[in-house]
Amino acid sequence: MSARVVVATALLGVKNRPAVRLAFWLLDPAQERSRARERAVQALANRLPREVAYWCTIRVLAHATTGPWGNTEVPALLAMDALQRWNTTPAMVST
Repeated sequence: MSARVVVATALLGVKNRPAVRLAFWLLDPAQERSRARERAVQALANRLPREVAYWCTIRVLAHATTGPWGNTEVPALLAMDALQRWNTTPAMVST
């Protein structure tokens, strides 16, 4: 967080007011663009059909229990561990 954002937070108070959000957009546009992108991706994910979301979950769990983690027991795998494994390694896509 930049020093300008810290000062703006101290001066303007709560971030949820529209004027404050505009100030944050002007002071730290890269962070706000990142948030906007994240919200757009989340909106798309929320609109996926249930079956697609199910198979996406299967894909992440399969990735988290193969390769270097081949000895991982599926019932012992935590969701956050599976997501971390998905984010930190390149996907192993079979062709």
